[in-house]
Amino acid sequence: IDLGITPTTGQILGKGAKSLESFAQYMPVIGTAIQDARQRTVFDFNKGIINKALDRINTKLPADVIGRDAIKYASDTVSDAYDDVLNKINFELDFNTSSNILGALNKANLLSPQQRQAAIDYVNNIALSKFSGRKLTGQEYKAIESDLRKKASGLLSSTTEAEREIGDALFGVLGEFKKSLYSQNQKLTPQLRRVDSAYADMSVIKLAAANSGAENGVFTPKQFSTAVRQGDKTLRKSAFAKGTARSQ
Repeated sequence: IDLGITPTTGQILGKGAKSLESFAQYMPVIGTAIQDARQRTVFDFNKGIINKALDRINTKLPADVIGRDAIKYASDTVSDAYDDVLNKINFELDFNTSSNILGALNKANLLSPQQRQAAIDYVNNIALSKFSGRKLTGQEYKAIESDLRKKASGLLSSTTEAEREIGDALFGVLGEFKKSLYSQNQKLTPQLRRVDSAYADMSVIKLAAANSGAENGVFTPKQFSTAVRQGDKTLRKSAFAKGTARSQ
């Protein structure tokens, strides 16, 4: 309802009314109307979720777009907004950034020397080696952030606890990079935060649209909830367990 959706009577009242509505959907004429209403509710849910993400960059879906077309439209729109702001920023590896990265690694739960060395090697190879004493463009920064996130996500999906802990440490480093990006580009920080939020929301939405059973990219609330859990990159899905995962 907060998304502007009008559920069917059965969906609103629940329990007995919902059971009666479920039975009635198999009756001629009445059943077709109920099925159509429920389908519209799912469509409206999809549009509401996507528009909530697009609202962060002050836009919304065209009225007649749904399913995969809606996912493509929203993804392209957010990507264009991201490129627009990245073209205006730059990033350097200054003393504060370096100190905060080291601080994130020190705070991470890396108990063995092998874990700590592996984390340092990943950070050096993926990120620090790209600077060579110069400022990076916004697009170059984005490439580093993307590669670091991909490596961290892969490690968090590992079957070994030691690698999952390294992945969690890399996400901590990624957070420090993001803080420094905002700090070094303060005039653009509000725009960056909005685009970042829209981008993160779309990541969850795309997971939902790709889930098994999401016909033509149209997802149900249950499939969206599954995607929220899949998209939780905290160690052991702790954010989802606490009810604080992205879009939960």
